[in-house]
Amino acid sequence: MHELQLIESLVEILEKAAVSDDVGNVEEVRLEVGELRYVVPEIMENCFKHFPKSDKLKDAKLIMEMIPGGKEIMVKGIEYTEA
Repeated sequence: MHELQLIESLVEILEKAAVSDDVGNVEEVRLEVGELRYVVPEIMENCFKHFPKSDKLKDAKLIMEMIPGGKEIMVKGIEYTEA
């Protein structure tokens, strides 16, 4: 189950971005994932939901889009509210 490792890395990246960009609370995280990465969206979403996060990320929802034949995983964007 490499989904947990991916979520761990994703949360680390998001935490750093939230601090460096001085954002408010993150509402959603959009993630494009290539189908060839063999990632199960439901497992990713569940891991993200239950993974420990800072106050800025604690209510964030993971929204995944599967890309046919792609091999990359990337953070597409972060929507946030003013602090």
